[in-house]
Amino acid sequence: MENYKNLFDLAVNNSIVDPTTLATGGHDPVTEFSSAKAAFIFTGSFGYADVKSTVKNSSCIPYYCGVKGEEKAGLNCGTENCWAVNDNASDEDKQATMDFMVWLVTDSTAAQSMVDALGILPFTDAPESTNPYLNDAAKYTADGCYIMDWATNYQPNVNDYRAALVSALNSYTADQSAANWGLVKTAFVDGWATNYQKSNA
Repeated sequence: MENYKNLFDLAVNNSIVDPTTLATGGHDPVTEFSSAKAAFIFTGSFGYADVKSTVKNSSCIPYYCGVKGEEKAGLNCGTENCWAVNDNASDEDKQATMDFMVWLVTDSTAAQSMVDALGILPFTDAPESTNPYLNDAAKYTADGCYIMDWATNYQPNVNDYRAALVSALNSYTADQSAANWGLVKTAFVDGWATNYQKSNA
């Protein structure tokens, strides 16, 4: 938690706006980054579409926090979205779905359309991504760095857990006291345990 606090403080206290106003709105990181008022923006591959027309040659870099071994860490990668076949569908519909998904990734025109729309296609022989942030992630992996797994996939009772954590972080940005950081720690650690119990009762 101390490593996380150091990173959070670094970001909050070097924002171009008053930290006490961060939770109340009016903060537009994309515009600030695009207009060269900010040098960094905390985003993911999804954020490239917002800046590609105004910021040339931007790249995605790891967010290090002082954990042993992280010098060999690549980018944090994950998704909450998956392709799936409905187990309750008829065998005919299941096969049709599989055939369609195979066609999407093996037909060169279809695969290119998917890459153009999504920025990437999770398939071995897919066309190269048109999103440089995703290509940055691939380069870190090719250079022998490990992939940082996305904790969102594991957060228990995710909506409640996340809401409580965001609320605590907002209280801390408004008043960076030790007591308010204690609320962040409680939401992060105890909140995980509490929500795990709720979702596994």
